[in-house]
Amino acid sequence: MSLRIESITDADFSEVADLWFQSWLSTGAAHSEGVTAAILEDRLANEPWDMWLARIGRDIAAFLAIDRSDACLSQLFVAPEFQGRGIGLELFNLAKLELPEGFWLRTDEGNSGARRFYDRHGLIVDRIEDGRAYYTWCP
Repeated sequence: MSLRIESITDADFSEVADLWFQSWLSTGAAHSEGVTAAILEDRLANEPWDMWLARIGRDIAAFLAIDRSDACLSQLFVAPEFQGRGIGLELFNLAKLELPEGFWLRTDEGNSGARRFYDRHGLIVDRIEDGRAYYTWCP
């Protein structure tokens, strides 16, 4: 089946929040104390993000959130069962199109999969602080 990228709507929040939570837990770097899919769903509804999802068939495979006001790639998560298929790269490339002057992001220092992905795709580590790795992408 083909990959479709579309804007996230309010009707998608619950399913996207569940994907976010499951993907975040799958990193092995996540600290889940006090974090729930419901809390993440509330963030989706209230953060100043532009958001997209990647769909394969009827399944939501991944999502991207950017904050234009801060030139930040805020969230990029791929459902564990869809990882390794290039879906994250499709959304990453969308972020580069949407923020063509560059952006920054942060990830947990222990999220080795994300860190390998960002290193492989040309992001530069600015600093590691309080257990987080801060990256920058410049065109």
